[in-house]
Amino acid sequence: MEQQSAWKASGRAYGLLTLSFAASILLRAPYYQHSLIFVDEGFFASVAAELLRGSVLYRDVWCNNQPLTIYFCKWVFQLLGPTSIALHLGSLLLALLESWLLYRIGRRFFSARVGGLAALAFAIASTNFNIPRIIGFTPEQLMAVSATGAVYCFLAAWERRRAGLFFFAGLLSCGAVLAKPAAGPEIAMFFLFLFFAPGWSPARKAGALASLGSGYLMGGGILAASLVAGGNLYPWWDQSVLSRVHYVAQIDWAAFLHNLARQPFGSGLTYLWAWILIWQGRKGAEANRDAYSLSVAWLAAAFLGVCMGRRFYANYYIQVFPPMALLAAVGLDYLTRAMRRPRFQASLVLSLVALLVPFSWFQARTFAHYYYLADPGAHSQVRLWDMCVIDRRLKDVSAEIRALTQPGEPIFVFGPNPEFYFLSGRPMATAFSTFDITDPAEPPYGDDERQTIQKLDSTPPVLIIDSCQYLKIADQPGWRELIARHYRLCNDLSGVRLFLRN
Repeated sequence: MEQQSAWKASGRAYGLLTLSFAASILLRAPYYQHSLIFVDEGFFASVAAELLRGSVLYRDVWCNNQPLTIYFCKWVFQLLGPTSIALHLGSLLLALLESWLLYRIGRRFFSARVGGLAALAFAIASTNFNIPRIIGFTPEQLMAVSATGAVYCFLAAWERRRAGLFFFAGLLSCGAVLAKPAAGPEIAMFFLFLFFAPGWSPARKAGALASLGSGYLMGGGILAASLVAGGNLYPWWDQSVLSRVHYVAQIDWAAFLHNLARQPFGSGLTYLWAWILIWQGRKGAEANRDAYSLSVAWLAAAFLGVCMGRRFYANYYIQVFPPMALLAAVGLDYLTRAMRRPRFQASLVLSLVALLVPFSWFQARTFAHYYYLADPGAHSQVRLWDMCVIDRRLKDVSAEIRALTQPGEPIFVFGPNPEFYFLSGRPMATAFSTFDITDPAEPPYGDDERQTIQKLDSTPPVLIIDSCQYLKIADQPGWRELIARHYRLCNDLSGVRLFLRN
């Protein structure tokens, strides 16, 4: 009888996991009719495409992100080809992998039902905030998958009391940092959890800490060795570390504190349904108190990672969703098992209402995109959402670039639109995929602008694309002379000016 009950519970859990996969696909797929979900995808794709042409990251291509994200994008392109759909499928793969990892954590350390509910909660949470930016390909996706894998390995090592297993937790947590340094607080969480582990002898604790640290050092050593072998250790430090410090520093403390007071309130309302479940679930964590405590610490560390960026962009919250979904699943499992009490029934109904309101609001755009799939003409006319207008602009300009140039001919984009390199299939004339002189947080820095003008003047590319909306390249000192010597304006498409070489 008990075995039959366990089979039923396992079957329901697999059903919930399958439902989570279906929800992730159905709530993401209609946006894949766009060339790119948002501008950052254009940056990763254009840099990865340059690597496919033989360029060396950081040495030949300027990149202010950690390498793992770029290499993952390159791997997807090698497997499926350098296309938009390949980029979308890579993003979807990471979302499904995250749901599966949460299912494994919930099933092993709480119950099969909690595992299935955690996967489903993540599928909903990760598509229900500031869509569509949050469902595009981002470093935060890769960071979240690596961090979740590290949590699974850590809990498995903790459960078995085997110090050697902590090595894999350290290795995966290092991978999370190599995707995005905002995973740093989650790494510190592992060390602190072990250091204060109750009931562990000093020798066992030291062995576990050494194993965890050696895994982290192994990941860092692999990165350092690859950078030294490629001769780009210093460029990596300059572009991916120092420039990110500069990027974060652009938000002063007054603006950061303002965001810190405002953003948690907004996201708190959006995810009120999850916080209700988490609050109630604290009473239902007896199944594995250690796993629950680590999950709470994971949630706190993830939010601290969001704060590290100071900007509180929507995609920054991706790292919060896994622990939030896991804890919400614990709460939902507890409430549904205790539904006989009126107080718990009220909490469950309140959580459902708190979910349906933002879900209906945010997913209205998703449902509209299903209509656009059925009627592409409607998509080409809609002006309600910027992403639809931007997508048409990107496609029109990229088509014109292909018409004016030959494959393999380098182009230069002046402005914050690296998408044109990727969507036109043309290589970059300089090391910079984005070159926005209006944004102090992005290149060019210092002498970069002067050196770039000199390079373009000595070997002018066949086409220069001016995508800046608030100034014109032909009016800027240095650039004005470059354009006058070598180029003529051949087209202006929705404010994007194309200069063809004489």
